[in-house]
Amino acid sequence: MRNKIFILILSILLLSGLFTAIDPNLIAHTHIEEQLKASIYTDKQNYQQNENVTIFGQVTFLNGSAVKGASVSLEVKNPRNSTIFLDIEYTQNGGIYQSSFRLSQNDIPGLYTIYLSAFKPGCLTVQNKTTFWVSAFTIEIKGCDVSVTSDNRVEATINITLQSGTLLSLTIGVHFMLISPSGKLVYDRQEKPTIYNNTITNITLAFILPTTEPGYYSYGFFITDEKFEELFRATGWQIAFLYMPPSIATFSLHLSSNSSDYAIVDKSLNRFESIECTINLTEPASWLMVFLECSTTSGVIAAINKTMISQQNSLAQTILESTIPVLIPPPLNSLISLVLQRVFPTWVLFNVPSGLYTLTISTTAEIFVRSVCVIAGPKITSSSVKILDIIPSSNMAFSGGIINYNVYVSWNITESDKLKIIAKLNDNVLDEKVLNVEILEVNAANMYLSIAAPENVGEHTINFEAKLEKAQVFDQAIKTLNVVPQEYNITFAGKIAFWRTPTLWSHIFFGEQYEWVENQDKLSALLITDLKVIGVAEWSDEGKPKTIEISFNATNKISGEIAENLKFGEGVHYEVAVKPSGSFSAVVKILIAGDSEVIKTTIPVNDNGQLCFDIIYSQWMIGGFIEIAAAVIKPAIAIITSGVGGIIATLVTDVAKLTLLYVGKFIIDYKNGFFTHDSIRSFLLDIGLSLPETALEILDELELSCRNPFFALYSFILNSFHEGKIDLIKYLYATFRLGVALIMKVLPNLKEILIKVLEDFISKKFKFSLTEDIISKLNNFDFEALDKAISAVLSLGESIMTIWRYFTSPSEEGKRITNTQIGLGPRVEVDPHVSIIFSGSSTNLNLTWINDVYDLQVNINKTRAAVQFTVDPSVTSVYLAILSDESYSRKLLNGMGFNATEIEFWWQEESNIFNLIGIGSIHPYLQEMNININKTYINGFQKMSLYPIQTGRTLWLNFSLNYPFHKNLNYEIVVELPQYSKILDMYSDADYTIQTPSLVVWNSTPNWISIHFTPYGNDTTPPTVTNITQTPEDEISPYQPVKIYVNATDDLSGIKNVTLHYKINDTDVWNEITMTLNETMNLYEATIPGQPPNSIVAYKIIVYDYAENEYIADNAGAFYVFTVIPEFPSTLPMKIFMLATLTAIIIRKTKRKRRTPYLSPSKIKFL
Repeated sequence: MRNKIFILILSILLLSGLFTAIDPNLIAHTHIEEQLKASIYTDKQNYQQNENVTIFGQVTFLNGSAVKGASVSLEVKNPRNSTIFLDIEYTQNGGIYQSSFRLSQNDIPGLYTIYLSAFKPGCLTVQNKTTFWVSAFTIEIKGCDVSVTSDNRVEATINITLQSGTLLSLTIGVHFMLISPSGKLVYDRQEKPTIYNNTITNITLAFILPTTEPGYYSYGFFITDEKFEELFRATGWQIAFLYMPPSIATFSLHLSSNSSDYAIVDKSLNRFESIECTINLTEPASWLMVFLECSTTSGVIAAINKTMISQQNSLAQTILESTIPVLIPPPLNSLISLVLQRVFPTWVLFNVPSGLYTLTISTTAEIFVRSVCVIAGPKITSSSVKILDIIPSSNMAFSGGIINYNVYVSWNITESDKLKIIAKLNDNVLDEKVLNVEILEVNAANMYLSIAAPENVGEHTINFEAKLEKAQVFDQAIKTLNVVPQEYNITFAGKIAFWRTPTLWSHIFFGEQYEWVENQDKLSALLITDLKVIGVAEWSDEGKPKTIEISFNATNKISGEIAENLKFGEGVHYEVAVKPSGSFSAVVKILIAGDSEVIKTTIPVNDNGQLCFDIIYSQWMIGGFIEIAAAVIKPAIAIITSGVGGIIATLVTDVAKLTLLYVGKFIIDYKNGFFTHDSIRSFLLDIGLSLPETALEILDELELSCRNPFFALYSFILNSFHEGKIDLIKYLYATFRLGVALIMKVLPNLKEILIKVLEDFISKKFKFSLTEDIISKLNNFDFEALDKAISAVLSLGESIMTIWRYFTSPSEEGKRITNTQIGLGPRVEVDPHVSIIFSGSSTNLNLTWINDVYDLQVNINKTRAAVQFTVDPSVTSVYLAILSDESYSRKLLNGMGFNATEIEFWWQEESNIFNLIGIGSIHPYLQEMNININKTYINGFQKMSLYPIQTGRTLWLNFSLNYPFHKNLNYEIVVELPQYSKILDMYSDADYTIQTPSLVVWNSTPNWISIHFTPYGNDTTPPTVTNITQTPEDEISPYQPVKIYVNATDDLSGIKNVTLHYKINDTDVWNEITMTLNETMNLYEATIPGQPPNSIVAYKIIVYDYAENEYIADNAGAFYVFTVIPEFPSTLPMKIFMLATLTAIIIRKTKRKRRTPYLSPSKIKFL
């Protein structure tokens, strides 16, 4: 019995893990319907005078959605139809209402009725009622028991007492029912005893068991009035006893640990007959496995020491591996899984102390039993406990938030003990779980611990301890918890640009400088994809991200291919560096031509809370020298050598080249912590140095088998393609050598035949005969020389192509990320939905807790939960007792994500189907859940409502996913954004499909998802642009920068970007500058660089909002224009000319007023 209860409790824990570790909140939606429905309940069915009565229920629309703010009128009437209580309540969240009142000492006993009337404007009034009993006494059950003797005599006893202030005695009704293991009512009896005040009355019922069906029987005592109408008390359904029919044969088995024994039975068992085996276990064993070789696997029941044990659907692989050598000799080991799990009914007991055990096997159908085999596992030398795994529900936790850990623990014990699992931080207990562990039951369990994350941001070490209290043994493990501030949301929402430098060729001959390009498709080598933030590497003292860890996929597109999967020559090798703005670049990876790798590195956050950095591809100079040197050496080898020796020499050159390249690559990787000494050693010894040896071995082996070294070479090349890409030069060369070798092998005298054919052709066509000199030269023709010539030409062509690629490939290319904001802001009340849909085989999930459950169906919505169990008919009474316990049912539904305020339990006699109906509310972040599990298949879905984080006018939805069934099933993840939303950016570690602007689907198992979207996808209004100004306004001097200001606003989706476009003179080339927001002026600004004299600059401004609406401010097509003045103003020459003229006129007039007398040269005297 303990085994059953323990397994059912484990089912709660497992079902509790069906939810991902997300911390969102539910946003209620308002619906208007014409018709309401209302439920009404009381917390008990029977009350005493002076006792408090609680009334509660829910008001919903007909579609089940909750109604908030509805008025609920309540009226309570006593058996005389007099009103004793009136109240009006209003429904709260979830449509729930509640009221209470206290009965008085004078309230008469009898049946009371509560009348309900619910109303909401715009809806029809709905009415309902319920009843409860009031008594002037209390009946208490002081104990009960049901047992069976060896002669099938059943004795059922119950102790009852009366407590009353007025009654001395009372005649009551006692209704007893006994249920068989298959759920059939086999005994039903009613008695009317008299009980006395403050006195315990014993009632005993004795009878012969009406049936001999093996298994657990259940019973129930129900205490009513003497008319068997009003229920006072009930025991509920309880386990009565385990009945196993007397055995028709007995056997004895003896074994120790790591051994087996079997008994030949060869008997037919009729329905409800049994056999018995005495097992003498001389040493404690970690497990005991029982196999029954019989004609069928169904309807077989087993018990050990009068305790029923469950038949196993599947066995742990570790048990199978240790069972094989004990049970079956090596030649038959491969049959073990089929034999054990499909042919034999199998039972397993764990933690089995030494001693005598009585194994009883019975059947509910006619079967033939051939043998019984028992296997004992490894010896238990002492009690032990081990933490096998700890799985967090998320990679990080928010400051002050909650994170769950699934702790998987196993144990070995020889006596009952108490297992305690504790999570600590700095010796402070964060959470603990206690589990009573018993012998002959399970030996492992999943325990869920909920931990409140510390307030301090950063990494914290969580210590986990699993301890057996009585044995005083324990095991420890640690997990690192990364705590981040809840308000921070890290994104890649900034500006992205691409650039490249000229090729070496163009730089030498044309002096080209670097240029910006629109996208990375126009780049030759660089291909950056899946760029994402994966965490915070370092936090500042103020609790802000200081260093961010990013990852991206980097691909080197220059692979040497001249067509898809067809190579000729080698590609160009690049080193990948990351350069934060204002800092030095650091090489993080070497990309060999055609390679693609995931790169992780850290980026500092600048003072503005932004990430600004470049990812740079630079030609790897060392790799280039190695490649070019190999390209020069290989033609020389081809000219000097020939035959297989030449091919091997070329192959060794290639291997040496690759080894040098990858050693250099590994040195860079090791410097950055990506590889260790062992990685390099593994490459050199296990891969690099083994390639030539492997090639030679293949050549030798194939040459011996086909006696054709060229065919061997051809086969080797065809089996040595790198990632499916054919090396054209090697392919053509090998094909030529193969053709020549095959022809020479089939026609050794091919040369003579060709000469003869040539002679005949020339003689007939041209009437000309070859001279003896020509024939002699033809006879001396050497195919080896032809081989050398062709080899040299092809090798030279490959070398020229390789060198050409280095000269024509860009020396550098880059991707620049700027203004990538680490956003912060309050959560906004929009309601994205995430649905996780799963299906697949349940046999791979190892769900041992449903051994007796044939089918489980779970359907949960916001206000109602329905769970249906279809169980093994032989254990119907066990599940009747367990599931009819209301406290257990509440825990079960709570573990599935539903808080039940009311439980309804439905079961029909002789049926193995149980139904639980819960009324209440779903957990805050869940919307809906459906699960269907049977012996072979599982499917279902869960739908969640999440909160995004606001950054400006846009939203980011970030969450991680945890898969309780691991990734053994087929999953589909669907993210449905609010209506009219539009996706702006998408990041995930798995492939996805954007089916509509607001719907994304993953047919895989992503670990995390990040979606940048705008809820204003229906915004069709362009931004508003006003007040375009420039500084200086005029008189702009040569090479003087001009600052442009603009006021850009958008009241709906918000401004996404503002870009200044300008061109010089009459060209058609527009230059772009991203305008930034000056928060002081609340204006966007950008600066046009200074221009030469007489330049005419035209500019326009283009603004986008987050709904991709565009506004172009271009001065009605005339653009905004300014002119750069010359070196001096244009009016200056005129001013100078006018001043000179005026001066001349003034001088001339002065001369006219004072004439100077004329002197002849002869009169001039020289001193």
